[in-house]
Amino acid sequence: MYYLGLDLGGTKMEAAVISERGLLISSERVLTHAQEGSAAVLERMFVLLDAVLSAAHLEAKQISGLGVGVPGAVDHATGSIHSLVNLPGWTNFPISDCLHSRYALPVFLNNDANAAAWGEYIFGNGRGCKDMLYVTVSTGIGGGIILDGRLHNGATGSAGEVGHMVLLHHGERCNCGNIGCWESISSGPAIAKEAMRRMHCGEESTLSSLAHPEKVTAEDVFAARERGDRLAIEVTERALYFLGLGIANLVNALNPERVILGGGVAGVGELLITRVKNVVEQVAYGPAKTVKILPASLKAKAGVIGAAALAIGPVLPNNTFWVGQEP
Repeated sequence: MYYLGLDLGGTKMEAAVISERGLLISSERVLTHAQEGSAAVLERMFVLLDAVLSAAHLEAKQISGLGVGVPGAVDHATGSIHSLVNLPGWTNFPISDCLHSRYALPVFLNNDANAAAWGEYIFGNGRGCKDMLYVTVSTGIGGGIILDGRLHNGATGSAGEVGHMVLLHHGERCNCGNIGCWESISSGPAIAKEAMRRMHCGEESTLSSLAHPEKVTAEDVFAARERGDRLAIEVTERALYFLGLGIANLVNALNPERVILGGGVAGVGELLITRVKNVVEQVAYGPAKTVKILPASLKAKAGVIGAAALAIGPVLPNNTFWVGQEP
């Protein structure tokens, strides 16, 4: 059996064909051009999906299902998108109906972090457990929750928006409008912003010697840390501490067997895993602190493989949850 996956982002979108065991058959990525509006983006989706089908030497009738991950909340009852902050014109958009009409396939829609979580649960470092938390740390912080082998969407489809937990009531204003959200402290842009703020206040750093110090990235800050830059070390230690604190709070609330960390910032590797483990061991309650904390194994393909995996749930043994439908 083969499955289609589509990972829609504000900047890029990616499609792939995978096998029922997660083997990547074909994939392709293009720019979203979100400013052109939903109709133009939808047409680009069709072209992209047609391209990966052609590369896999398959027709739509040979595909068992199409899974779609989007960067926002979805209505699981209707298969439509509530709204996408970074993509204009998608409020209440009936994306599932549009894709079903084009390809005559069952369509499974979910938030992109939930999709990545499901992919890690079926094909990645979540295999073999029943309760799992997935946290992605990148431009923002998102999450996906697996409880008793089922993807938890919540009462209104917004479960997993963990990046908007408030950890600092006197912190920075988040893009969502609240103050002190987790992603305003530990996301990639938050790390870069804190480094630039401190340099603007007169603190010395090798980051000031970059060609464009006003455009510092989290990657730049972690690279400076490796060079022994004091400011970079302090900024990253702060972000990693709060990353661990947020995860410890979620571990206390959900008591997962494993926490899987993905996203661009998670690409830092063992440093991030070690710091998070240390905080969780200090803060998590009782036996919950023994939770396993692991890096995501699907890496850059987590979004698109996870999207396709949304359609695979009812097929694989011991994974009977059909996203958007009653089990």
